[in-house]
Amino acid sequence: MKRLLASLLAAFLLCAGAASAQVLYGSLTGNVTDPSGAAVPNVKVDAQNVETGITRSGQTDERGVYLFTNMQAGLYKVTAAATSFRTYIETNVQVQAMKSAAWMCTCRFRRRPRQSRSPRKPWPCKPIRLTSNRR
Repeated sequence: MKRLLASLLAAFLLCAGAASAQVLYGSLTGNVTDPSGAAVPNVKVDAQNVETGITRSGQTDERGVYLFTNMQAGLYKVTAAATSFRTYIETNVQVQAMKSAAWMCTCRFRRRPRQSRSPRKPWPCKPIRLTSNRR
């Protein structure tokens, strides 16, 4: 009987230790489109964890969709860059454990260089943000 109780206690302590060491992850997904709503494939998308500095990189597929799974919960800086489009950077994209965050971006085309001596500031690419944590 003592051996059984000792075995049960040891099993309980091992399970309790393993449960407290679990790390829960979330995901980040979205799509990149141009101003007409057409998908933009092969866009380089980077998601950098603001707290740890760890960066995940990927590319949009032929539908303009990207997906990062198994991401630590926290705030991320997301960058989308493609040829002929302005680079877009969004800070404070929240990824929560056990939830999927969505970040959509509508990128604008780069302007053609003007014959001007004064440099112009780039036109910001504003995303269409949708954050849904429902499954």
